[in-house]
Amino acid sequence: MSSFPSWYRHSSFAAFVVVILVGIIGVGIFVLQQFGVLKNFTQTWSRSASVELNQPIVEHIQQQGALKKFSSSKELLAFLEKHSRSTPLLPTNVLAPTPLGFGDGFGGAVEDIASVPAYSPTNIQVPGVDEADIIKTDGKYIYVVVDQNLYIVEAYPPEQAKIVARIFFEGVPKELYIQDNFLAVYGLDWTPLDQEISLNRASEFTFFQVFDIQDKSNPKKIRDLSFEGTFFTSRRVGDYVYLVVQQYDVNPDPVMPIPYVLENGKALSTDSTVSPCNCPDVFYFDSPYNFYQFTTIAVVNMRKYEEVFQHQVYLLPGATSPYVSKDALYLTYTKYIEPDELSFEVLMERMFDRLSQDAKNTVWNIERVDEMILSTQEKRWKILEVFGKFRASLTGEERTRYDDEVTAGLKAKYKEISDKLEVTVIHKFKLDSARVVSVGVAEVTGRVNDQFSMDESGGYFRIATTKGPFFAEFVEDPQRTSWSNVYVLDEKMKVVGRLEGLAKGESIFASRFLGNRVYLVTFEQMDPLFAIDLSDPRQPTLLGELKLPGFSTYLHPYNENILIGLGHETSLGESDAVNVEGLKVSLFDVSNVQELREIDSYVIGGVGSDSEALREHKAFLFSKEKNLLVFPAQLQKVDSSDYEPVFEFLGALVFNINENGIELRERVNHSFNPISNDPALTPSDFTTSITRSLFIDDVLYTFSATMLQAHSLDDVSEKARVQFPSAFVPSQFPEPEEIPSSL
Repeated sequence: MSSFPSWYRHSSFAAFVVVILVGIIGVGIFVLQQFGVLKNFTQTWSRSASVELNQPIVEHIQQQGALKKFSSSKELLAFLEKHSRSTPLLPTNVLAPTPLGFGDGFGGAVEDIASVPAYSPTNIQVPGVDEADIIKTDGKYIYVVVDQNLYIVEAYPPEQAKIVARIFFEGVPKELYIQDNFLAVYGLDWTPLDQEISLNRASEFTFFQVFDIQDKSNPKKIRDLSFEGTFFTSRRVGDYVYLVVQQYDVNPDPVMPIPYVLENGKALSTDSTVSPCNCPDVFYFDSPYNFYQFTTIAVVNMRKYEEVFQHQVYLLPGATSPYVSKDALYLTYTKYIEPDELSFEVLMERMFDRLSQDAKNTVWNIERVDEMILSTQEKRWKILEVFGKFRASLTGEERTRYDDEVTAGLKAKYKEISDKLEVTVIHKFKLDSARVVSVGVAEVTGRVNDQFSMDESGGYFRIATTKGPFFAEFVEDPQRTSWSNVYVLDEKMKVVGRLEGLAKGESIFASRFLGNRVYLVTFEQMDPLFAIDLSDPRQPTLLGELKLPGFSTYLHPYNENILIGLGHETSLGESDAVNVEGLKVSLFDVSNVQELREIDSYVIGGVGSDSEALREHKAFLFSKEKNLLVFPAQLQKVDSSDYEPVFEFLGALVFNINENGIELRERVNHSFNPISNDPALTPSDFTTSITRSLFIDDVLYTFSATMLQAHSLDDVSEKARVQFPSAFVPSQFPEPEEIPSSL
């Protein structure tokens, strides 16, 4: 479950660092390279006669720098050239270079949705902020993504259920949005349609297509955009979809230094006098970059295809977890301090003055070499060799004192920056219809578990993190354990409140912010549920906790006083080892925070049982009004003869749920040959694995890549099923009309 870099998890890592410090450079380099300890370190080296070789670690890790905008393509190219991670290949088939325009500007509106029968929307985190999914419904039709197809199914009433349209994609569609009579789909393309695009780019493209579906049997494509890079996240607020795409392959390309954007299969010009154009503002932070990639934030109006899309590009180190409110987008990533950075700084601080003048001159000469000849990392290795030779020249007693002093320096350095060894960096962007504005950046100790570890309320951003354990020899005992934290930041991204040191030795497995509280589930051997008061943003306060076997990885509100938890049951084995058992659904009473209690729980399956809803909240269907809880399940049981888990069930579990308890109603599967006593699953069984469920009126629909199945909510009996034809079978449905030649 750990997301720590590999070097933090190797018990032998401390020995590797000592190898460097004692000067066995050859062996040290080999071992460290094998375990990936030494990463790129692309700080800006600036030094004349000063002894300091680079910026001190404490200053470096605290410095985020001011947000700046490149004024021209020339300035951008110069920056990329200076910070290039690899030598770009010369393009062999490119567009003619055009001036790169740097523009600004972004605009929008929302219309009411017509009344429809009661139906379940996508399970989202923030009211009013829609999330894309593989299935959506408008109360009559269901829209699903299957392989390279999108099917429109007339689903209600179930007796008349049938496929009315199929859209085939050259790429791979991933998820969709619907807004009134408009449907948007994003997906992946590996080969752009425009054959004139430079072939030296290694990144994929993310397509975003919008269809007019007023006539459900004849969808019309009205917008076709492709952004160079890998899809990261998206959200819809009103008519606007906010799309975040990351391009990892960043090389100085004089023809197209920014990510390509295609419209209708053709690359957009970078000439700002042409509309639409690929001429975004490109921003960067005035601080050292250890790693960077292009992050494109695009805004597209789903309803008004004549409205020009807007986009901005940021040079960011990356992003791992997003959070989006109706007013802001937050992108986060975890930053770790590399041990070689600390070792290098200690050597420079404590040992540089002891070098001979010739050795000092060698260090200075290495540092002056142009980075196009020697990278910063290569310079560091060569300078480490200088220290290694110096140590080798010492007597035995001198060498012992050398080692002791360096070790003491490392211990002091680790203690000094203990709260900076693992930090989450948070970038905030304000959303205003079609306008996106960077607000600021902050960092807090620890790493984020997922999007539910973040929340925005009353102008404050709240975030829960886990600080992981560090096992390096030079780390003091208190830092060798994990704990959890909660931070509150104001609108300007300043930390105004904090609660640190929760659940020593455990990690956050689930979080849920509800009003002025946050509930955390941490786990090591038991499942503590913490309730934390956030009514005073400047003083988060622990209200109560509950410990019981098992753990939840997803928390969902039943009402303001009851939480639903989905996770696993656990038991203790030999030597107190934790055994993860079957799936567990829990009801928690949080009305009295001094006495949190588990109202009821239901455990099903054995070792190896799993559910997509443990990782994907959109697979979790809950309706308080209908006393309904449904989620996919893959159940296993242990064969008593050899203690090996075997498959028992593949499908969806349907529960009755109320404030007093949980009861299993039915197991639903899509298999043409239902699994009974045969433990072997064939590939065809997995294609019938249910991944989502929803309801329209009193009909429950379960979805797999094979079919859409309708069930009565009264007794869960099957009412109808719609099978999806193979993606490789010629379609019996007409292809959607293309985009009009003039918009």
